[in-house]
Amino acid sequence: MSKETETQTPLAEAVDGMVITEEDLEGAGTGEVDQSSIISFVMEAVEAKGYKLEGRGRATGGQTFHIGGEDEFEWSDMDDNKGILIEKKPIRIGMYTIKELLDLGDVKGTQYLQDRVTEILSGLAEVSVERADKYFKALGEAYKEYDEYFCEARSFVLEESDDAEEMTKIDDDLYGEVYDRLQIPKDNPDETLIFWLAEAWDEGLEQIVTGYWVPEVKSNEFEPLPEAGDATSIGFTQEDLDEAQVPGIESFDDIPEMSDDGAAMLAGSLYTAIYGIKVENQHCSEFDHGVPYWQGFVNEMHWRFELDGDTWLFCVAHSPDDL
Repeated sequence: MSKETETQTPLAEAVDGMVITEEDLEGAGTGEVDQSSIISFVMEAVEAKGYKLEGRGRATGGQTFHIGGEDEFEWSDMDDNKGILIEKKPIRIGMYTIKELLDLGDVKGTQYLQDRVTEILSGLAEVSVERADKYFKALGEAYKEYDEYFCEARSFVLEESDDAEEMTKIDDDLYGEVYDRLQIPKDNPDETLIFWLAEAWDEGLEQIVTGYWVPEVKSNEFEPLPEAGDATSIGFTQEDLDEAQVPGIESFDDIPEMSDDGAAMLAGSLYTAIYGIKVENQHCSEFDHGVPYWQGFVNEMHWRFELDGDTWLFCVAHSPDDL
């Protein structure tokens, strides 16, 4: 990654570009050295330069490791097979490095972050579902009271409601989980990236609340889930796309090129609108733009998008074998 888009920490500066020579390996070929020995050598070399490491070194993959702090390093054999090159592993936010994400520009970059924020909020790992749901429910109720002005509703919940202190703590914890799972550096993060994230956070949170907690659909309008061994296939309309409010999917023309994240979000929105069930988690596990189709799961059910003639179908079943 270009050093212009990611500020190097002192530890990264000490390690990035380090070469472990055959002499350092005491004559052993690079193919004869295991990863633990490489990690130990790097830690000793860094400490010899006067750096105090926090924690223990650990492998994070076949050729990647941590030696303290947030930085992750990777090693590779040099072309002449006479040494090992240690480099700082580029930080990735989803499918992009920071440089690649910034190169997308304001609109696409913020949109990508919003998609990721919504995906994380739909499948929390650190903040309990009970705490998150309490916050989302409070926001949804305030949203209705404030005539669907989300900013005013959120300000009320965080500043004026009876549970304002608790709600603020939940909001902070949710933002903290999103920040951590996006793997944005805590030390000297790019200012543009943080600005984009602030906007993406507000938009992603609003989408979760308005998409899953506010819809007023009568219970007798919901479709029943299919029985085990069966599947339901329902054609959806432009009106359904408008109500789903999935970033980047405004019309049927956008569907053939939609991403896996976009497909998962659309599936979650349709699942709630059609079956009246709040989404706890959603994911797209496979897709093929050539066929085209997208497939994944929402809660305990499996879903698939496919084209039948001129009609896009949203198919749901208990097992992917029944789709």
